[in-house]
Amino acid sequence: MINKIKKTKNIFLNDSNCTQSVLTVLGTDYGINNDIAYKLSSGLGAGLGYQGKTCGAVLSAYMILGLEFGNLIPEDTKSKQIIRKATELFNEKFIKRHGSNDCSTLLKYDIGKADEHQKAKEKNLFDELCPQFVQSSIEIVKEVKKEIKDTGSLWYFDEVSDDWDSMRQGFFSENIRTKAFAKAGLKSGSVVADIGAGTGFITEGLLDKNVEIKTIDQSQAMIDVMKKKFKDSDNIEYFVGDSDHLPLKENSVDFAFCNMYLHHVNAPQKAINEIYRILKPGGKLIITDIDKHDDKFLILEQYDRWLGFDRNDIKKHFEQAGFKNTEVDCLDEDCCTSSKCDCSDEAQIDIFIACGIK
Repeated sequence: MINKIKKTKNIFLNDSNCTQSVLTVLGTDYGINNDIAYKLSSGLGAGLGYQGKTCGAVLSAYMILGLEFGNLIPEDTKSKQIIRKATELFNEKFIKRHGSNDCSTLLKYDIGKADEHQKAKEKNLFDELCPQFVQSSIEIVKEVKKEIKDTGSLWYFDEVSDDWDSMRQGFFSENIRTKAFAKAGLKSGSVVADIGAGTGFITEGLLDKNVEIKTIDQSQAMIDVMKKKFKDSDNIEYFVGDSDHLPLKENSVDFAFCNMYLHHVNAPQKAINEIYRILKPGGKLIITDIDKHDDKFLILEQYDRWLGFDRNDIKKHFEQAGFKNTEVDCLDEDCCTSSKCDCSDEAQIDIFIACGIK
């Protein structure tokens, strides 16, 4: 956090506007290219297009919160409610700190007018005050993200935990696990993380591999099911944790597996960055997930956050996190399901496998 604040202030003081400085730094967690972020926000300086209105640091925060909580399809009313709540909470906190989120009010000059802008510049107000607003933006975004959790997928998985094993068999086959292990090249004695473990589809296949298993899931209900299933196994350690903050130490894992996990997280790039953190140098990440598709009912009924992924985008996510020798290929397997609301609405989606080395 401290490094992000410092980096953001440095960008601002290097003759950039507030929106550019915040979006460029925070956008990397969401896979936004720095150059794209910088150009995209270039017209939003000096209070929303040089009008002296909403502060640029606030505007960039809205965009980051949108990336975190926003709706992907128009029908997703739940996410619309969440992003509205997030922006309202941000405004409340920012105004409480500074008295306003309006640029001219904050600087006490109507900077939408050329002469007033010049006066504020002569008094050095941009360099003295704006870094405070930039810092507040980053700090408050973190606070809001912590206070507002998108609990839709958590609720869903808590509800289906007892039935998940039978449900999963209808979604995809055990061939996924076999092919993922073959791609990884597991070694005896390794420390292996099963991230987004569910009821232990990957973990179950690891039991006879002579490895130390760390299972992580956001749902305590799923963890409880696993503990009952594997009660006789002494090589498993269980953790409740989310994609932003995995409860494992840096450089502590040899292999990490994520099966049908990434399309449920808010920020895929940040999730992959976090997995990179826990892997040892030379460690491998193996992700099996679904290709990009247009079966929108999966967002509304199964609380997917993403309609699958373009394989080129996954490769970029891996590389941006720092992974080397990245490969993204077709697994020759499908994920199949049908809508509970419309029996004629069925999905049959190709599954990819991605692998990278730290």
